[in-house]
Amino acid sequence: MQDLSVIEEQIKGKLREMSGGTPPVPLLKTVGSYGGDLEGLLKEIEALPAAYVVYGGLRVENSEGTRAVLSMADVGWTVLVMGESLTSEEVVDVRCVLSKIRETLHGLDVGGVTALSLEREYLAFVKKGFSVYGQDYTYRDWFVGRKHGK
Repeated sequence: MQDLSVIEEQIKGKLREMSGGTPPVPLLKTVGSYGGDLEGLLKEIEALPAAYVVYGGLRVENSEGTRAVLSMADVGWTVLVMGESLTSEEVVDVRCVLSKIRETLHGLDVGGVTALSLEREYLAFVKKGFSVYGQDYTYRDWFVGRKHGK
């Protein structure tokens, strides 16, 4: 299985490279990682729009109910996208950012082995023109377990 920290850095690197406008300027003002709860994250935001990458876990396929040593697994990542949902000259609407992230990450080659696939997109939080959306991505990878008793 690929090193999760390498994949996380690859995703964050692609998010940092995103730009928009004329002349092109970075689309996201904050890109980071997060592993806590949403309320804690809302207190840490540096500048908007922002995107935080969260490891979403692993779902291992066990064939026929056995505890296989080598199995396929779905590896999950969530990108939390935060910003203002207002349209003005000075503010980038968070929905435009969502679209650009989708274009950037869906199909992204991760580790030279597989590609990210967008599973779902949803509204996680909204308050007075401020929105947090989640985008869940997965990719397939080999999971190598160990035999019991060894």
